[in-house]
Amino acid sequence: MKKKVKFETWKTLRGQTFKDLLDRANLPWKKLRIEHESGVILNFRYPLTPKFFLNSARDDLKDGSLRGRINALTNAKRAIDCQTDTFLSAIGYSPKGLEKQLGKTVIEGLRTFANSVGQPLKFLVLESLGIVTPAIVTRVRDIRHLLEHQYKKPSINAVNDAIDIAALYVSACQGAMSAFLEDVHLGYEKIPHPLGGEQVFERAIWISLDNDEPVHIKLHFYNFTSRERADITLFPNDPCYLALLRLLFAVRSEENIERAIAFAANSAGVAMTGGKVKVESIDYC
Repeated sequence: MKKKVKFETWKTLRGQTFKDLLDRANLPWKKLRIEHESGVILNFRYPLTPKFFLNSARDDLKDGSLRGRINALTNAKRAIDCQTDTFLSAIGYSPKGLEKQLGKTVIEGLRTFANSVGQPLKFLVLESLGIVTPAIVTRVRDIRHLLEHQYKKPSINAVNDAIDIAALYVSACQGAMSAFLEDVHLGYEKIPHPLGGEQVFERAIWISLDNDEPVHIKLHFYNFTSRERADITLFPNDPCYLALLRLLFAVRSEENIERAIAFAANSAGVAMTGGKVKVESIDYC
């Protein structure tokens, strides 16, 4: 007679990839269910902050001189650049080494979620995550262009507009950093928990961002029927990292979730389109 397997007896799978977890989970993509719970707040701070540069820009403008207007415009740009680097650092990227960390394939994939493809790479990443809109990115480009290429005397109205845009950009990024980036569970059928209490997904993949240094993404897979589990850690240089970040942000905003799931699967080597994914429910657990 076959010995009964105890609930505590689980098989831990080693050497798994994200694709391996997707294959083992074998989730029904047309009947997918999502649960999310409290995660982390993004946190990173330079000695000089974006608000410092914004306040400096406003003080410079009060000078009333051409030099004051130019300094104000410069500090508005610095506020934007500082906020961009702050956000990128908070999600684990090196602002100076971003191109190398992302790699050619990931950079090409940014076109799927970003419209302003002519922008510097840093802004493409933030736009692809839904942190800033294409309209704001375009206005930011105008500030940089005015300062770096035209060499014209900026009018007071133009500088005021630049400061307002910088303030809007900083506010959008800081708002995204101050809200919880929640853990996301992708699963399907619920079954009674073997130890009693609430029901659980029979099998699921759990995605979470861990802001302990170095910042990384944790993937946890479990299958209550086969008693299998696996844990994976992904760092920013992994091709799947940005796609999984995009999924976390999509669930938080409840926008483009199916497309983000399909993109994450594609990044792992599982061919899929957004039309093949259907989320039946999104619940807080």
